[in-house]
Amino acid sequence: MFPYNRPHAGSSTLLSCVEDMLRWVQFNIGDGALDGARVLAPEAVRNLRRPRPVEITAGTFPPGAKPALSWFVIPRNGREIFAHPGHDLGFVSLCLFCPQDQCG
Repeated sequence: MFPYNRPHAGSSTLLSCVEDMLRWVQFNIGDGALDGARVLAPEAVRNLRRPRPVEITAGTFPPGAKPALSWFVIPRNGREIFAHPGHDLGFVSLCLFCPQDQCG
């Protein structure tokens, strides 16, 4: 299924694969560096992940989850899990990583 149309253009037109998404996770865990090359300043990447002072109360997020600019921040056992789900007609996706554990 490929349901995309003009209303989806601003939020739902990323087409990717597992390998590319894993590199995106590595970039985020690396605070803006990948393969030894700095792309963004660490402060800029941390700002993208900084939780905003609003708790998410709708959807399937656990208690305490907050939005950031490019992620949803989920507190779990003293750690921050960064998540970005996606779904539409014909697909479901979920990208997660934890910088403290260096895994995604």
